[in-house]
Amino acid sequence: MATNCCELLQGTWFGERDSNILKGEKVSAFWETTLDGSFLHERWFTSGGGEVLQLQAMAYFKVVENKLCDFFVIYRGGKMATGESVLDTGEWLLSHRWVGLAGGEAEIRLRLVSANEYHQEVFEANADGVLVQVSKAVLVRQSEGIS
Repeated sequence: MATNCCELLQGTWFGERDSNILKGEKVSAFWETTLDGSFLHERWFTSGGGEVLQLQAMAYFKVVENKLCDFFVIYRGGKMATGESVLDTGEWLLSHRWVGLAGGEAEIRLRLVSANEYHQEVFEANADGVLVQVSKAVLVRQSEGIS
């Protein structure tokens, strides 16, 4: 993934989960820069196994010198998380901590495979602190809005 992933991610993406948990669930993401380019904003949609996509989370990633840094996520139902992000060997790693919940840590990995496809993996820490994959999705760029 190139350093300026803000430009690379902008737009609407659609795909489905490709993991044992929630396999085949429809997902979508909409990315845009906001507040004069100082934040990258993501809206994350899932279908919950049905056909209709619903907004599940909104995230704001602080942009400093064309690089993504700290972020804040608000989930449907009021859960929140904060964290930091870093580009490392072609992957965008997001260290994700739940606000107000003991021991709630996760890591989200985004990897841009091409200009029109990215992979997202979600890992959560188990009781021993070991990261375990809980979700994987493959998303492709869409030319039209979220369906």
